Amino acid sequence: MRFYIDSNVIISYINLDFGRNYELMYKRTEDFFSFCKAKKIVLIFSDFTFQELKKKSFYSKEQAIELLSELGLSIEIRETEEKDSSIIKEIIQKIHYPDSVHAFIALSQKCNAIITWNKKDFEPIEGLIKVLTPEEFLESPFF
Repeated sequence: MRFYIDSNVIISYINLDFGRNYELMYKRTEDFFSFCKAKKIVLIFSDFTFQELKKKSFYSKEQAIELLSELGLSIEIRETEEKDSSIIKEIIQKIHYPDSVHAFIALSQKCNAIITWNKKDFEPIEGLIKVLTPEEFLESPFF
């Protein structure tokens, strides 16, 4: 099974983010990463994820890959290409640009789901791909 990781998941881990009512999002993300490591789940990241990570957490792509490797995660990195832009434009009509890039990569890589802390951003495309928070993933019937 393959799951696409939205940038906010790794950003929440690096920035030690808190969610509503001071929920420890980074701790729940850590639990998610631990589960993925134990089950040898392949996590898909994109070059776009690393661009967003650099803006929000000041981590370079190399630093992020090193962190993910230290966590023992099985990862794949996919890049978007110019030829993909027309398909992304179709998705953009439903969701805003950054999320459309993530959605396109997840769909093109035949991922089982997008894992994100911002499910509402992907609601318009849930008919195309399953969208779960890390917490919902841990409770899902996938395993």
